[in-house]
Amino acid sequence: MIPIVAVLALACTPVEPTRFEAEGGVLDLRTWDPSAGFAPRLEGEWRYFPRQLLEPGDTALGAEDTALQRLPGNWDERAYVPGHPEGSGFATYRLMVLLPPAAEGLGLRIRTLFTAHRLYVDGRLANLGGEVAKTGDSARPGYSSVVVPLEPADDDALELVLQISNYHRAEGGAYDPLWIGDAKILRSARENRISLVAFLAGSFSIIGLYHLILWVARRYDPSPLLFSCVCVAMALRSLTDTEIVLAEFVPSISWTNQIRIEYGSLLLVVGSMAAFLWTLFPRELPRFVARAFIGASLLGTGLVVLLPPLIFTRGRLLLQLFCLVAALIATVSVSVATARRREGAVLFLFGMAAITATGAHDVAITLHRPLIASPFFASLYLLPFGLVAFMLSQATLLARRQSRGMRALEDTSRDLERRVAERTAELEMVNRKLSHLAEQDGLTGVGNRRLFDRELSEAWRRHQQHRTPLSLLLIDVDHFKAYNDRQGHLAGDEALRQVATAIQEAVGSKRDLVARFGGEEFAVLLPDTALESARRMGDSIRRAVSGTGMPGDGPPETTHLTVSVGVASRVPGSSEEPSELTALADAALYRAKKAGRDRVETA
Repeated sequence: MIPIVAVLALACTPVEPTRFEAEGGVLDLRTWDPSAGFAPRLEGEWRYFPRQLLEPGDTALGAEDTALQRLPGNWDERAYVPGHPEGSGFATYRLMVLLPPAAEGLGLRIRTLFTAHRLYVDGRLANLGGEVAKTGDSARPGYSSVVVPLEPADDDALELVLQISNYHRAEGGAYDPLWIGDAKILRSARENRISLVAFLAGSFSIIGLYHLILWVARRYDPSPLLFSCVCVAMALRSLTDTEIVLAEFVPSISWTNQIRIEYGSLLLVVGSMAAFLWTLFPRELPRFVARAFIGASLLGTGLVVLLPPLIFTRGRLLLQLFCLVAALIATVSVSVATARRREGAVLFLFGMAAITATGAHDVAITLHRPLIASPFFASLYLLPFGLVAFMLSQATLLARRQSRGMRALEDTSRDLERRVAERTAELEMVNRKLSHLAEQDGLTGVGNRRLFDRELSEAWRRHQQHRTPLSLLLIDVDHFKAYNDRQGHLAGDEALRQVATAIQEAVGSKRDLVARFGGEEFAVLLPDTALESARRMGDSIRRAVSGTGMPGDGPPETTHLTVSVGVASRVPGSSEEPSELTALADAALYRAKKAGRDRVETA
């Protein structure tokens, strides 16, 4: 119990119960109680001096008509330097902080996400990260994760002047917050955070090493090796995320290599996880999908290694989207595997749920909207525990697989899976044939009403998007009931077959759909066809049916079988339904029959 409580304490970071926000370059903290142990973020509107590096005491800092910029956040184009890539530039920010009376022992918490910065507090240089400069040749990027002690302010106010320059990554500005609070508490929070990250990295590394040794002993199963790669990538990612703890252990590492590890490790996590997931659930995650993610991860890692950070950091949004798509596909695949009761799927799903839940909780804390109102959970970052739960669940999964697996049984299993795959492929082929038969009219060989309704609905949505005309012909065999009664049902069936053949030959294009609408009625769906073209098609069909020479059974002057055609065309509106097009064509067909049949009428 004691180790668990200690680890939980490591994850706690002071947060503010009441959100303070700067307005007009002034942050009023006079109602804040430093003894409560909460650390407000210095966020809100800072005074903003783009393309200027102003020193404390510069008269321009006190100008009333200066611009304002919200921090944390990236700067806008006013800070950009002409002739340099977008995002490159420099700027100065200024904030006045009004403190509660007699506030002592305070400090500023600075994390790592400035490319290069210089911070002055009441005219004194308090912190330096990298080398701030107006030109890319002189600027040098660098991180600085520290707690800066603050000297007591005589007038209960602090002037913060922050200079930032960026020429080495795609985005510039103060995109990580600063905190103010009791210096001892802030130092303790920072040390606890570093200890927790080190604990996580060490745990991931040990788990990865164990599974690497396991793979060496049984090389026929690649799962332990791939899971080992996932663990190593997660360890690297944790060392370069948020606090950049890697710099604490390797002070000589350059800023460029740190950011390469930050981006590259995330890509390797996705690629190795895709490969690992495929080895566990090859039936649920298609091989080509796994290969696509693996290939994209390796390609991205190669670009991160070869290209300068200024170029590959421009793909940050693409990287986030890539990770999101990978997470969604993994969730679907594991959910399907769980529904099919695949071995280990429940454990895998549990691990993913742990990461999702704890990640959502941490994001909510960052946005000052904790999911649980308890003060304890409102200051507790849980994602590290979600990661540990995920890793342990996967380790348990592999342990169960290894304990049950023997080579003979695995060979038998592979043979059974091969046979099942072959039988599944055969069933899929049969299902495709049955599906085709289910959409074909048994008498005439054209599409049936089911196929017509489906195609009409899909074509309607397509034409709604592209705003192009969709046309429909409804065709009725004239006096067919009398023909059927006098000639017999067999002759009637033959007549319908010949009419269907004539219609198909007149239409010709495979892009257009010919279907039996019901009884002696047929329908022709004409995509991307205007009304006049559809009318000409209807007349061609009418002549084609007349050209069959089949004897009719209508009025005395009718010597051969004829059809009446109703034509309708519509550019589907956003609020309209496909049934409106059918109703128009049906009304036109009714007019054609009422006007004497053997004719074409348009809506």
